[in-house]
Amino acid sequence: MEPTFDDAVFENPVNEEHVDIKDAKAKLAKRLSHRADPDDLIQRNILRDPTIAPAIQQRADELKRAQLEDALTDKLSHRPKAEDLFEHNILHGDDTTHVDKGALESMLQAHIARGPDGESSTA
Repeated sequence: MEPTFDDAVFENPVNEEHVDIKDAKAKLAKRLSHRADPDDLIQRNILRDPTIAPAIQQRADELKRAQLEDALTDKLSHRPKAEDLFEHNILHGDDTTHVDKGALESMLQAHIARGPDGESSTA
């Protein structure tokens, strides 16, 4: 009797393991049975609504993005300047903050040497 396609065994070149076709079919059927419903995916904005033309959806996305950009630009234009925040004691310190990279690096190395429990490690 000649072997059928269902009885065939394929070799996986990555793991050098054999995969039985029947097992693969069963796994695929199980995963497909648990797949999310397309309506649910549309509601969660994972899939696009197939009843609306793609060109209209693209134009709507462009419009939404332009509206967000305009709103952000408007809010940033009303943002107070740093000088005003210093005058009202909301910000403190100099206008320019200077970070000494050498001191920061040595502090970080000391922290790493202490280890996660805060004790000095003897590595």
